[in-house]
Amino acid sequence: MFKLVNINDHPTNFNKKVFFFYKQEQADYFESLLVEHGIFYEKQIDEEGDQCIYIGVRKSDFKRAQHFNYLSHGKFRKPMLGNSYNKYILVFLVLAAVLLAALGALLSN
Repeated sequence: MFKLVNINDHPTNFNKKVFFFYKQEQADYFESLLVEHGIFYEKQIDEEGDQCIYIGVRKSDFKRAQHFNYLSHGKFRKPMLGNSYNKYILVFLVLAAVLLAALGALLSN
């Protein structure tokens, strides 16, 4: 199942939130940020299921941990447009659409 956000409530402790990761390098980076900033956490790897890595933090540290979660996702994300050709094509198409809209507005009067 795909979730948009990788955060769940802890199943047994309502004072904790759980971040889950499918990529080891992303989880390691998140964990290093937690250690660097002195945030207490618990880690568990689901070895029987989908190999998901779970990292639980206290709700009092949730805001800072959520910020580190965003940083870890940003560090390992792929660019939306892979190469520069795609960027130029997109800019050209947007400019063409704007020009056609302006031309249509002028001609309709």
